[in-house]
Amino acid sequence: MIKNFIFDSESKAIIDHRVSEEFHIPSLISIENAAFSIFQAIQDKLSFKQRIVIIIGPGNNGADGIALTRILKIKDYRVAIHIATSHLSEDGQREYAMLEKLNVEEIELSDVHKDDLIIDALFGNGIKGEIKSDYYYLVDYINDLKAYVIGIDIPSGISATSPLLPEKYIHNDLTVFIDSYPLSLFKYPSREAYNQYLLADINFPQSIKEEMSDKAIMIDSKIASSYLPQRDDEANKGTYKKALIIGGSIRMTGAIELAAKAALHSGIGTITLFIPKAIDEIAKRINEVMYIVAPSYNGYFSDEAISLLKEEITKFDIIVIGNGMGRNEASKKLLEAVLKSDKTVIVDADALYNLKNCRHLLNRSNTTILTPHLKEFSYFTDFNIADIKEDPFKCLDTFIKEYPNVKVVLKSSFTIIKDNKETYVLNRPNSALAKGGSGDVLCGIILGLCANTDDYIKALVSASYVHSCSANEKYDPNYFTASGLIDELNNTYLTLRKRKKGIE
Repeated sequence: MIKNFIFDSESKAIIDHRVSEEFHIPSLISIENAAFSIFQAIQDKLSFKQRIVIIIGPGNNGADGIALTRILKIKDYRVAIHIATSHLSEDGQREYAMLEKLNVEEIELSDVHKDDLIIDALFGNGIKGEIKSDYYYLVDYINDLKAYVIGIDIPSGISATSPLLPEKYIHNDLTVFIDSYPLSLFKYPSREAYNQYLLADINFPQSIKEEMSDKAIMIDSKIASSYLPQRDDEANKGTYKKALIIGGSIRMTGAIELAAKAALHSGIGTITLFIPKAIDEIAKRINEVMYIVAPSYNGYFSDEAISLLKEEITKFDIIVIGNGMGRNEASKKLLEAVLKSDKTVIVDADALYNLKNCRHLLNRSNTTILTPHLKEFSYFTDFNIADIKEDPFKCLDTFIKEYPNVKVVLKSSFTIIKDNKETYVLNRPNSALAKGGSGDVLCGIILGLCANTDDYIKALVSASYVHSCSANEKYDPNYFTASGLIDELNNTYLTLRKRKKGIE
């Protein structure tokens, strides 16, 4: 299965070098492949009536642009070229020599107009530091035009690695990444430079990419469907684990209900809810679950609930704690009891805040899955939110090195799933999920899929995609609710299972 990776500029340079050295593929061939892949990616954006102007820079990004110019000219598009440098790269010079006999119009910058479609091939992934002042006029001119701009590889002036958003960069409407995604797409404020994007795959060997130590993998439908746990027709409810969900309080009865329903619709064998007596009326609302009613005080768990939990916890395979439970002292002690057990544990919602004072318990032999958003992750770690947004990968690396048996699902406009071996990223921003209860549904999906497999990282990847996909499919984001998410799960699972059969 083809995987799409996320790399920094240094890793991309290493890959380019290894492709050339180990597979004896000349750089000119790679440029030709890149140019044709770019053309295929943007073809539906092109018109034979609209002039296409390609801005050429000094490096191999410029060489890609010249090669693309030749392809467009041969295919009879109206194309012109503006060479913004007197020093083309060696490959750029070779590409220019092949272009000369085609009589492509070379124009001055002042001849570029608002009605043109502009392709930015000025600087690519390999830029070091900020754009030099020699190019300020060009960048300002293109940005002031407000024309539609397609960038090759990366918006010129933006680093593939750094989170910085420089004063001068070309504001692309669409960026065509070449062969992999840049790290800066998932850092702030550099993420703000990216609007729409596409990936042009130039078929570099997967083996080289797989060997890179810093690789992260972009989650798509193929990965999500292939990772979806397989159900066994000969199985019984015990096969798919006994789960205990600890949560609920007088103010938040719905959170644990949503998590339970999502888990039931995601393959869990059996569920028991551990709830405070103050909300025991919810036992009437879900027929498919069992209940343990624990002592409560003022609508929340009381200290007496802890001894009851310790008696019951041995009966279950996987424990979820946090949904709607509040943050009182009893809740903290319940979390401590759960983390001291020998069970797989999913820590969500309020329990993530309670984690701050018992973080040392994450050094346990069994798997712990944490599902924080940025604020929650900041609360129980030593990172402030600005640090996390600036480089979430670094923050997660640091955290997981301290707790190697932890797996984290870090939620924001994109989701990072990480353990001590693998990193995955889901980039499907959706305002429909910016509503109460959405996180509880995700927690339930995670529980359900983790109950179907021992490969938890794959379950987390599939769960995150299922959650996002279910929110994208049917309703307007204003109308959509957490309950609506659950209603869409069946359609999402059916679609992914059909795709899984096709892949297999």
